[in-house]
Amino acid sequence: MRRINAIRRALLALAAFGAVLVIGLVAEQVARVGGGMPVTSDLGLEADLTLSGFRMEEVGPEGPLVALSARTARLLEENRRITAEGLNVTFFDHGVEAARLSARSGEVSMDGGQVTVHGTAANPARMDLLTSGLSVQSVSLDWDPEQRTVHSAAATTLRQDGLVATGRSLSADVDAQTVTLSDGVEVQWAP
Repeated sequence: MRRINAIRRALLALAAFGAVLVIGLVAEQVARVGGGMPVTSDLGLEADLTLSGFRMEEVGPEGPLVALSARTARLLEENRRITAEGLNVTFFDHGVEAARLSARSGEVSMDGGQVTVHGTAANPARMDLLTSGLSVQSVSLDWDPEQRTVHSAAATTLRQDGLVATGRSLSADVDAQTVTLSDGVEVQWAP
């Protein structure tokens, strides 16, 4: 009987040690994946999900609609957002590339598909309308997927074939390949 109790205690101790070891390994793996922004799981653990070389595509009946890639991306389940570094977004019109958006960083709403990108004065966010050859730079650009438009309420520079225009707000229609600058617009021609 003593021998059976001793074996039971040894097995319980081994099971307890195994459970601690498994929890420790899970916590170590979560720490390796994470980078600082907590996401809470059903188990009550807090962890980050940070991905390198992230790519996401939305495809419709006529082909791709939006393709997003980032050097690194953090998936934040709590507010259903993706924060990204080295962000590039390509927008398609009937399966053909219509516009590209690139920036140092940005956020994507997983619910509505809105994209907000950020840059700096020295390294602004950039949008290229491919059919019209227009290029727009600003420290902040917002993509509205419902209207398929890009907006900015920050200082913006537009370039096209030697034309340089600046303004303090912008609205761009990806499908029509048009850009409207407003509020303090100045235009220069540099052939």
